[in-house]
Amino acid sequence: MKNNSGHSWTIREIRPDEERTAREVFYAALDNVHASLKNKHQAPGADLLDIQESYTNQPGCVFLVGLVDNRIIATGALTRLNDRQAKLRRMSVLPEYQGNGCGRAMLARLEEVAHEFSYAEIILDTAGLLTAAIEMYTRAGYAEFQREDVGDGMQLIYFRKKLG
Repeated sequence: MKNNSGHSWTIREIRPDEERTAREVFYAALDNVHASLKNKHQAPGADLLDIQESYTNQPGCVFLVGLVDNRIIATGALTRLNDRQAKLRRMSVLPEYQGNGCGRAMLARLEEVAHEFSYAEIILDTAGLLTAAIEMYTRAGYAEFQREDVGDGMQLIYFRKKLG
């Protein structure tokens, strides 16, 4: 597939030897946002320390990577909340590829996977200062249903989307 910049790229499940690179991509994307958000996420979450155990080896879960010329440039994951709901997690695109449709393509592929797993709804949360992400989720049909103050002037915004 081609993104808006004309690069040919693919989205597929992560391989065990790509976990470190996927972590680096996720945190490189965070480096591009507000310092307070980066500082709150400085240490990798337990799920990113063992992606295979946290996602690949769990029923109803998946961790995907987007690649350009065999280089990982995007990540995205789904976890199972219950039989009907999945949670969208770890969406990231390297800064130099943002704004070219990579995030939208990853989101669309994760929605397809959620449908394959027979989920009826996807839930997600994102930091309120990530306006481009909020706009992407809203354009893709996600509806805000909750806000949570998490300190230091930061807010999480929760979204959901019913799958057809």
